[in-house]
Amino acid sequence: MVRAPPRAVTLIERLTAARERLFVTPHVFYELYRGVRRAADPAAESRWVSRLGEKFRMLPFDREAALLAARMADWLEDAGLGIPELDLFIAATAMV
Repeated sequence: MVRAPPRAVTLIERLTAARERLFVTPHVFYELYRGVRRAADPAAESRWVSRLGEKFRMLPFDREAALLAARMADWLEDAGLGIPELDLFIAATAMV
């Protein structure tokens, strides 16, 4: 199963109960849905991810985020560091 750690789930529940607005990028749900196939019960896991998704507002990965992600990738590459592109997309979207 690809579920989030229990502490994360508890925190999400507490925040939604307090009517806090939660945000996420589409890339996070891409990664979650990619994990569905490896779950013991893919149909149940897919439903769980969908229910989780209802608690979040989706942040757009727009042109500004794409430009920032590219700049971050260039800087990291010049520094001899690598990071998966999806993580760059998530970080840039959150920063924008």
